[in-house]
Amino acid sequence: MNPPKVILWIIWVSILLAVVSFRVFLGEKNPTEEPLDAGIVMVSSFLLFGSLIIRTLILPKRAHNPLPLFVAGTGLAEAFVFVGIFLIPYCKDLFLAMSIACITSYNPVFIKVPRQATGR
Repeated sequence: MNPPKVILWIIWVSILLAVVSFRVFLGEKNPTEEPLDAGIVMVSSFLLFGSLIIRTLILPKRAHNPLPLFVAGTGLAEAFVFVGIFLIPYCKDLFLAMSIACITSYNPVFIKVPRQATGR
């Protein structure tokens, strides 16, 4: 059974609002400047790259039920915000912007959902 697009829209909007809410409620007001740890940035970049690979290479070829890949891809982009908030708080706004840009690519308008067969 394939999910209708309404379910994809609800998940997409809720994850987008959750990302912004995490930044507002969990982020510090004025973080102190600290040296950027390149290792953490490179490892956390795999979250965004993994999400974009799912969106651009795997999800368009999925002929049936895009919901698991949709949730996995948006979840990877959402996890990127947590890295910015907890591990690199000085750059949390940059991590938020990059995560929102990645989640925006999952807009359900561009995701093809096969129509469900009616059993008449």
